[in-house]
Amino acid sequence: MAILSKIRSKTVVLIVIIALALFAFVLADVIRQGGFTSNKSQNVIGVVGDQEIKRKSFARQVENVAQGSRGRTSTIDAVNRVWESRVTNMILEQQFDELGLEVSTDLILEKMKPQLSRDARFTDADGNFSKARVREYVASIRNNDINAFEQWQEFEKNIEVQAVRNTYFNLIKAGAGVTELEAKQIYEQENSQYTFDFIRIPFNKADKVKVTKSDIKSYMKEHEEKYEQEAKRNIRYVLYEEKPSAKDMAEAREEMVSLINGNDEYPESFKNTNDMKAFLSTYSDQPFKDEFKFKYQLNDSLKEQLNALKIDEVVGPYKKGDSWRAKKIVETKQVADSTEVKHILVTFKEAGVDRNVQRTKEEAKKLADSLMGIIEQDEDKFGELAKEFSSDRQSKSKGGKLGKVAYGRFFDELNDFIFENKKGFKGSLESQYGYHIVQILDKNKPKKALKIATLTREVSPSEETLNNLFKNASKFELATKEKEFETVADEKTKEIRKAKALKELDEGVAGLGDQRSIVRWSFDENTQLKDIKRFDIDKGYVIAQVTDMQEEGLKPVEEVADEVTPILEQEQQAKAIKDKITDSSDLATIGEMFGVTKQRASAVDLKNPVIPGGGKEPKVVGLVSALEKGKVSSPVKGNNGVYIAQLVKREKAMELASYLGPASSMTKERTNKISNPNSSPVIKAIKESVQIEDRRTRFY
Repeated sequence: MAILSKIRSKTVVLIVIIALALFAFVLADVIRQGGFTSNKSQNVIGVVGDQEIKRKSFARQVENVAQGSRGRTSTIDAVNRVWESRVTNMILEQQFDELGLEVSTDLILEKMKPQLSRDARFTDADGNFSKARVREYVASIRNNDINAFEQWQEFEKNIEVQAVRNTYFNLIKAGAGVTELEAKQIYEQENSQYTFDFIRIPFNKADKVKVTKSDIKSYMKEHEEKYEQEAKRNIRYVLYEEKPSAKDMAEAREEMVSLINGNDEYPESFKNTNDMKAFLSTYSDQPFKDEFKFKYQLNDSLKEQLNALKIDEVVGPYKKGDSWRAKKIVETKQVADSTEVKHILVTFKEAGVDRNVQRTKEEAKKLADSLMGIIEQDEDKFGELAKEFSSDRQSKSKGGKLGKVAYGRFFDELNDFIFENKKGFKGSLESQYGYHIVQILDKNKPKKALKIATLTREVSPSEETLNNLFKNASKFELATKEKEFETVADEKTKEIRKAKALKELDEGVAGLGDQRSIVRWSFDENTQLKDIKRFDIDKGYVIAQVTDMQEEGLKPVEEVADEVTPILEQEQQAKAIKDKITDSSDLATIGEMFGVTKQRASAVDLKNPVIPGGGKEPKVVGLVSALEKGKVSSPVKGNNGVYIAQLVKREKAMELASYLGPASSMTKERTNKISNPNSSPVIKAIKESVQIEDRRTRFY
């Protein structure tokens, strides 16, 4: 009672303490989720400039793209396509707003016309596109179908952006034009030729220099665009695959033997069944194929053995992958494997083969009989009649000739009709497609053909096997808490597989296919280097470990050192060489200082700036092009050393009568680079100037 009394006396204090505790709990959750605006951020998938991309509309577009592809596009592919489209449209819209570019409603409707004119909802009584019907439709869905209205708004926005985009890029193209004066200057710069003396001081004439890690970092910062990297992850994993055990395979084989030979459980067997189609439909994982195959067509290691079997003889059971199979010869016959044939198809309206044919079935039969009569009297008429009357598109233009036709190419009735008759045969056959008039021109010698029944039983892992698989995968995961991943794999005799350079929006993992959950985990902010996790996948279980975490930003110095070090060494050596040259007025004197001789380059131009003994040196030739005759240049670092040059002669390019042609060519070359808005350097430049926040990985 004394304790209860004390508690009652401190009620206010307790309430305050509890309130503070609850507030601390809520605050901690808020901080963990990213602040008090987390609900809002959960509805935004990205920010372009100061505009948000709402999650709901983005998700709807992704779903539309995925559904429209009919399974050919994965979710992540659809996400990436929608993202690129939305970002491009938004940055362009922002540019349009700044420039005051816009299009009228009538122009937007006009741009919609090609896409909407085939839809009865947007056409008048005469079948013509109607802007009024479009406005009626929009007014109707605005109040009655919010989803349809939002989709319409997206469609309308895309049309509007496309229309303004064309104007925008046309303006850019207009500004990219080359004038005659500019064309003349470029032409003269590129085609004037220069003869000059020079000395080349190889970089190794300077003392050996040392490039530090700090030097490399500084160089990388100056060239960030070249050495930027995406965030990447390396993982390694073991796979516990759901496969039948040896015991499962043995039990399945016993059942297979019973199915082949029969027993009390299976009184009708593979060997003695009188209805192979029904038997395989009941007991096989593959249906009966009622077809003949020649030996060379058998994609089977047992083809020699099968070809030697007699009717009703069986081979098997034999193992193929995770299945047991048995084969039985149902029928054999001697038949040609190919024949050369002419064909006329006289069809009728109801057959639905040729929409240009309006004749009835009775009229088609009369026509076929008439054509057959003409051909029997004069077979040379076959080609002429085929071109005029046949509905066989493949042979019509060739006078009815189908060329060499393989056995089994046609439906059964026509196939048998052709291959069961002799060379020179002419005849007609009725089918659901019409009346077939056939002439057999040539035929291969008969070969043995086999009709084979295949009993297939795919073996699935038993419940016992699946339970053991789960236990083993769990034991592996638990063991890694005390031992190294590699050590556990060795003890469990499990193969370690690797997946390198995973990107944040990747969907697949090498060796596993689409495993988005594993990729997301490897990039999760709570996942640390060397972390391990078990995943339940369609194939079974994966125990994965993160082995390397490469964050977004500049690449590691070690990764680029081999590339950058020689560049910096040459820069430092070039500087050391330049510092030694206090007077560059006499080439010979400088040459003696470094033990090199003066050389001459003749008739060199900027289009092909090749120097004797030095290869391509555009910087050097560019420097020479600006010199006065007789003047000596200052030292310049080239690709293969430090150069000093003296202009001997300048030969100006031959003047053209007109520079309209070069101006037009140069304009075309420039505008071609920006003609495709989706891959234009203009889009790239705008993206680089706009702050883009990408939150896709929070949702996909």
